Amino acid sequence: EKPWWDFIPLEHYIVPLLHCNIGIGDVILNKFRDFVSEQIEYISPEEAGIRAAKQSMEEKIVSLQAEREAFHDSEDGKKLKRLKDKIRRGEKALATFESVAD
Repeated sequence: EKPWWDFIPLEHYIVPLLHCNIGIGDVILNKFRDFVSEQIEYISPEEAGIRAAKQSMEEKIVSLQAEREAFHDSEDGKKLKRLKDKIRRGEKALATFESVAD
């Protein structure tokens, strides 16, 4: 989120404790906590690696989903769908035939 007053540097700001006590400062404190979490918080190299791997995996998932959709829309994808439908219909007919035969 864009800060309300981007012309006030962080080092020139005093937290109004009275406003914090009555709830008006909650937004400011939440924004400050978010800033600390994102910009200042120390994270171990292991956690940084895990965060990077998670981001990489999310990007890979999106890429694979796009590939899957492209395949489903292709001629080969449509052919595969028709063949799977044929197999399902055959299995259903076989199950019906077996139940009638018993």
